[in-house]
Amino acid sequence: MALRVGALLAIAAAILGIGWWLARTGDPPAIAVANAWARPAGLGETAAVYLEIDNTGQSPDRLTGVETEAAANADIHDEQMEGEVMRMRRVAAVDLVPGKPVAFAPGRDHIMLFDLKRKLAEGDSFPLTLVFDKSGRFAVQVRVSNHGAGP
Repeated sequence: MALRVGALLAIAAAILGIGWWLARTGDPPAIAVANAWARPAGLGETAAVYLEIDNTGQSPDRLTGVETEAAANADIHDEQMEGEVMRMRRVAAVDLVPGKPVAFAPGRDHIMLFDLKRKLAEGDSFPLTLVFDKSGRFAVQVRVSNHGAGP
């Protein structure tokens, strides 16, 4: 009997927690990530990660950070033309508007990995965690390829 009461209390707490979260956010997180890839790079080097993020929910969200065990540091970067020079800079966040996918691609927004802790070889993959303001943490596998997001 005590086990049933404990289980019922746990279920009730979970339902209340989900209800509180939905009331606070308006809708459940709905982040889709596709085509995560990086070019091969050597130990200690830098590399860029490219991917597509789609906010399929009803509320805006923001990508606020990235983490990986494959590098000492990872940052969100963008590239912009200043005069005749392409400049890369770290950005604090990327806004994700519902229904407007964001492409992280060569020559555009990307994720920079600094001081690689391991070699990124063609055909390998490594984990990357995307951190969102509302949706929390989202783990993806990044495929290493000289040919982009293709097979």
